[in-house]
Amino acid sequence: MSITMRELVRTGAISSKDATIAGSVAAGLVVLLVLYIALVDAGLRRHRDELNASVATKMSELAAAQELASREVELEIELEEVDELVRKFEAKLPTRKELPRLYREFQEAAGQAGVKVMGIKKLDEGDGPTLVTVPYSFSVSGTYHQLGTFINMLECGDRFMKVSKLHIGKQESGVSTAKFTLSTYLFKEKGS
Repeated sequence: MSITMRELVRTGAISSKDATIAGSVAAGLVVLLVLYIALVDAGLRRHRDELNASVATKMSELAAAQELASREVELEIELEEVDELVRKFEAKLPTRKELPRLYREFQEAAGQAGVKVMGIKKLDEGDGPTLVTVPYSFSVSGTYHQLGTFINMLECGDRFMKVSKLHIGKQESGVSTAKFTLSTYLFKEKGS
């Protein structure tokens, strides 16, 4: 059995003023409860959205890490290939200690090609950001075929060599004089 507020006022158990106050307090409590629930719900939604965004970011990072991990073997193979290329490149660049030996190799190549060396002179080195250019001035004579063979031997040998400023003189009695610059390169020494 439930008794309403109206019945309590009609029977005189409470005054109508007390009933109004009680109703106002109850309505105020309901409003406060609704506001509290709305604020708590908004805060919870905001927190949930932040957590969802954080989870999405972490899932993206995880996917990127899994992609990288799946490519680990492939990347290791690529790294080994690059390391091998670097080793081969470094092997083709002489060290400063090997420069005197290069001079002898130039003369041996000239002999093999049948070219007469009239002069080999080391020129001033060029300074680059990572490499030092070591140029040599050459003056040689021989037939066109011998000169071509000699230049080809220099450029296609075991070392990186570059022929520039090539000038081949007029052929006289089947022999021409060639002048050119041959450059090789050194890795720049640390601290220089």
